Parts: sequence; structure tokens; C-alpha cells
Amino acid sequence: MARIDIKSEREFLREIYKKVEAGKYGIPAFQRNYVWTGDRIADFFDSIWKGYPIGAIILWKPDIKMQTKDILTDEQQKENDAEYYVLDGRQRLTTFYGCVQSNRERDSKFDLYFNLETEKFLFNNKADVLNLKVADVYDTYTLLMRLQEITSKYAEKPSQAKRYIETANKLNSVLQGYTVSEIFIEDCGLLEAEEVFDRINSKGTDISKENKLQAYIYRPGSKLVSDMIAEIKAELKPYHFESIKSEYIIDCLYKFVDRNYYDSKIEHLYKFDLEENLPQIKRCIRKSVEFLYNDCYVLSDKLLPYKNQLIALSWFFKKNDGEMSVETRRELRKWFFYTTYNRTFNNSSLSNIRPLFAKFEGYVDGTETTPIDYQSVEIPSGLNFKFKIRDAQVDFIILSIIHHRTKNYNEYGLQYKNYVKLSNDHITDYIFCFTDQDKPFIENVLNHGMDASDDELSRMILSKDIVKAYRTREMVDFRQLRQLFTLYVEKNLLDDVGIEYYEEK
Repeated sequence: MARIDIKSEREFLREIYKKVEAGKYGIPAFQRNYVWTGDRIADFFDSIWKGYPIGAIILWKPDIKMQTKDILTDEQQKENDAEYYVLDGRQRLTTFYGCVQSNRERDSKFDLYFNLETEKFLFNNKADVLNLKVADVYDTYTLLMRLQEITSKYAEKPSQAKRYIETANKLNSVLQGYTVSEIFIEDCGLLEAEEVFDRINSKGTDISKENKLQAYIYRPGSKLVSDMIAEIKAELKPYHFESIKSEYIIDCLYKFVDRNYYDSKIEHLYKFDLEENLPQIKRCIRKSVEFLYNDCYVLSDKLLPYKNQLIALSWFFKKNDGEMSVETRRELRKWFFYTTYNRTFNNSSLSNIRPLFAKFEGYVDGTETTPIDYQSVEIPSGLNFKFKIRDAQVDFIILSIIHHRTKNYNEYGLQYKNYVKLSNDHITDYIFCFTDQDKPFIENVLNHGMDASDDELSRMILSKDIVKAYRTREMVDFRQLRQLFTLYVEKNLLDDVGIEYYEEK
């Protein structure tokens, strides 16, 4: 790799403002949209007011022309004369630019005020000479008019007027005189700039795969990667997967160019026509999620144990666009629950992942009879682990309970509604909810003495003995009985999908 030119210098925020205004500093199209809200905006200006550092602005001069978007509205710009592109600091620059400028229309979220009495930043459009718009304070000419208003109102209190005027002038001086570090990265492509960015950015954040892909494949008139991913997520909404990580979707894309995400870099997708292949990608990922939802009780992306399960299934549906046979559906269901219960993908080392995908791909291609080499799994005598969201052990318990309610009580249309936590973080102290009625039912039964039938309690992995133990605060008995019940429903699921097991001695 050729030597990258990196230089750093101090610059006034007011000068950076001017360069943004003149279009010399552009916001690249791959940058995430502006997301800061009121409290974050006020805190940012409070840091400037108190002289705290706000972090460096990282600027990049690429070896190609980049598409840009408006710093305030995020609308795509047809043309730009940017000399540098903002690689890090976009949220900060938009916040400063939006709040201090007054030459163009802007969203009301930038109508930040400074109270001269409390010296606090706030959002308050109440007409008061002591509440000054930050934009008015920044503009020295406008500030003079505001100071005249203060002088007039406090004519009989000159000392008070002087204090307010001094405070307003001080804020103007701070805004006009505040400097930040600018780090310039020149004569390199995005991948090289990313390496520098990863080493020097103060927040330890990465340039996301989505942003990198968007930077390179975007062409004027084409769809943004973020918009195409949003389209994919929209198709997953009926299955409550619309919040799935964008990274998961991008990692599925590697299979469409006959590569594996774990052996590849984002540049391997640069020549892939994502827009042209979008219908097929939507279909494969939707079919994968539909299978997880309908056949494996994964009622939300929150319950997906491993992204590798989604990636493997998307590969299956890419190669098989017809209806699945009963036998294939049964086999994939068994594979999913086996890899979940056995925590197959917990070990993310390549020596573990490569043979797992090779076996699965062999099954898809017809050279293997099963998607994994099954072995008997061990059923522990107890559940000696704590609750942790997105943990395969916890997920398997939740999926087992959904299976229990669906198979034994014909409850369909369930949704994952979170949980009721009774005491500590032990898994038995969490009772999972799948309807709006579950939480009040649990509260009434356990804490208000409501009677319930055996079937009503069983749906919640409770029994009359378990309820009695909780009401009398015999928590050792309560946890032991809930462990036994939970292990029972887990074994029922293993039996149902045909996974062999043996019990711990």
C-alpha cells in the first residue's frame, strides 16, 4: 500500500462552517443520516460553552468523486464541488451548522436557545429577551440588536443588564473562537482511509459495511444501499424481523457472489449489481425468515440465536426457489434446533465455521445427506446460567415454550412480548410473555392470589406447586420446580424434531 498522506491542524469552527456553507466540505452519501435529538444537541453546545473538547473532525480526499447529501436535510445532491468529505464528525458539524446559521430554512430541532440567567441551552420559543437564539448570538450584527433589547428592558437595573450583556458577548466569543482538530486523509481509497479512521477516531466506532458498500457502488440515479436494505427489512415486518441488523443482510449477500462472508472483504461486493438482484435477494431472505417464523418459532429477530443460521438459509433458498418437500423442511428444522441447542456457532473461529458451512452447502447441492453431522446432545440436570438476551441457551428455552404453547394449547399468532423478572438474573426467575394478557395474568397469580387452572398455569411454565413455593417465598423450591418444568418442555421440543439426547448423570 502506498504511503497515505495524513496531516492535522487546528481550525476555527467558524471557518469549518464557511467551508461547509461553500460546499468545500461534503457529507458523503454513505454517511448515516442525522440522528441527534434535543438533549444531545444541548449537551454538545454546553461542551463548547465550557471549553470541553468535542473530538476531531476527520476529512478525506478520495481518489474518486463521491456522491454527497445536504448537511441539514440528507437529500441527495446532484452536483458537488467538495474538496474533502467528512469521514467522522458529521453529527457534530450538522449540529453546529444547523443551530448557528440563519440564512436558509431549517428544521425546528435546530432552534436552540441560550438562557442568560441560567446559562443553559434549551429548546424554548417563548419570547423573552433572556432567551437568545444561538443563531442570533453567533451572528454579531443580530446580537447587537438583542443586546439593545436587554439594555432597554433593564434600563433601571444597569448592573443586571451588564451581566447579561457580558454573558451574551462571552458566548459569541466562544462560538466564534472555538477551535477543533482537523485530520486530513489524502491520496487513498475508502479502504485505506477506513484503516486510518479505525486507528484514530476517538469513539472507537467503525465505518459500517453498509456505508462502505454504499460509498463504492452508488451511482447518480441509482438506489442507495441503505434504501435497498430498508426495502428488504420492510418485507420482513410481518415476521417482526424489521429491526434485524443491516450487517446480517449484507453478510447474506456474499452467497450471491458465491463467497462466504467470513473469508471475504466488502470489496468483493463492489461489482455486484445489488439493485438488479434486489428482487431475488428479497425473496431469499424473506423465505428464510418466513421459515424461521413459521417452523422454528422465531417470532422476532430478537430471538434469532445466530446470524449464521439466517445466512445458511438464505443460501438454501437461493439454490431452491420452489416449494420444499416435507422431508427437507423437517431436516432444516432439525438443523436449526440442533445448532441452537448445541450452540454450534458460539465458536466463531474459521476452523469451526468453514466445515459447518461446507457441510451445509453440500446438503444444499445434494452431495451430503444431512446439513450437519448430528450427535446426541446432553441434557443437564439443572439450568445453571443467568438470563442474557440473544443467548442461544436462553433462545432455546423461549422457543421451547412457544412450541409448548402452540402444540399443547393450539395458541397461534403469538408474539414475543418480553418477560416478567421475578428476582435475580437466574433463568428460572424470568417468565416469558407472548400475549398482552400474559403479564397481568402472571402478576395476579403470583402476587394477588388469583386462582388459575392447571392448563392456564402450564402455558406460563407454572404449576400450583410452583405458585405456592413463590407465594411462600420458598425460592429454592420455586427455582428447582421451574427448572424441572423448563427441562421438560425442552425435551419435548427435542423429541418433536428428532434430536437424540441423553441426560447428565
